[in-house]
Amino acid sequence: MKKTTILLIFFTIILVLSVVGSIFAATVNFWNQQTTWLIATNLEQKPETYFLLESPDKYVIQAIDSPDTPVKIVRFLDNTDIFELMSLHNTTKVEYNGSYYQFIVQLVDYYMLPVEPFLIGVFVSSAAIVIIEYSKSAEKKRETEKKTQST
Repeated sequence: MKKTTILLIFFTIILVLSVVGSIFAATVNFWNQQTTWLIATNLEQKPETYFLLESPDKYVIQAIDSPDTPVKIVRFLDNTDIFELMSLHNTTKVEYNGSYYQFIVQLVDYYMLPVEPFLIGVFVSSAAIVIIEYSKSAEKKRETEKKTQST
């Protein structure tokens, strides 16, 4: 097998692995976005500032039903409005069914896979394949010209 064919196979394999790797990294990064934990703490006394929570969503109910236990909220902006309410009322303390609670929010970032090395692999291997193919066609052209001149 010629050197150029071996190089072509090598860079084609790198290209395929880079494309698969970049798709995998982008998919992992999409699904491992920031996670939010909501924790409700029972308050013994009526706080000075609070707001009345009239119709809590399922995450808030779950946090209230299991005090001091983190409740995972996936893509929190789409699934709950407690953050907007706390911001609107400028407090994290609420009254619900005659009891008082304080909410704690914890944001957790997951490690994001770097996509850049895979993209560099795509560009480098693509460029190498183009160069190899160009050199192969130039070599064939020279051989054809030599054959034409010798006859």
